[in-house]
Amino acid sequence: MSIISVHGPNTFGTTQGGGTSIPSSGGGIAQATKDPTNGLKYSFSVPNPGARPAADFDWTFTGPGNPVAQTDRFSGTVTYTTAGAGTIVLTVAAGAGPPAGGTYTITTAPTAGVPRMVEEEPQASQQSVEPDDDGDDTQEMDVAFDPAAHTVTEVIGFVEDYPDTLDDVIAAEEAGKGRSTLLQHLESMRSS
Repeated sequence: MSIISVHGPNTFGTTQGGGTSIPSSGGGIAQATKDPTNGLKYSFSVPNPGARPAADFDWTFTGPGNPVAQTDRFSGTVTYTTAGAGTIVLTVAAGAGPPAGGTYTITTAPTAGVPRMVEEEPQASQQSVEPDDDGDDTQEMDVAFDPAAHTVTEVIGFVEDYPDTLDDVIAAEEAGKGRSTLLQHLESMRSS
């Protein structure tokens, strides 16, 4: 297992309000994860899309305000404009699967501001608090990040939030699970 230490003010992969996947109805074909730093934003994905063409996947979003989404065949993000109840619906066309054709619904609960996080006891090998390097008296947290403990979507989101960790995340993924599609995506981020 490889763990990457990130120096910064935010945590990643919390157990409440972010980091925990919400499966869709009908067997969890799709899943969503509330952003740990923005309670109005969710990432969503189809973890095992099979070999279906992009036209077989249709995402729709309802909820508070006018949800703005960025989607591709397998994943994307949706940002609600206000707090309330919402849904992410994936319609998979009938035909040869997997995944099976049908409608899969994820119920969301966007919240204004930063979601409340469950406090966990820090483990010395994974999390520590130390003064930052800018000379003031504020404290920032070093957060350990193990890509093997996260979904592909979560790893990509982490690297987007902390681009200076890209090389370390690639090395940790190669030493850990070695997910080829994730590694290809991370390598493409290097050249962009």
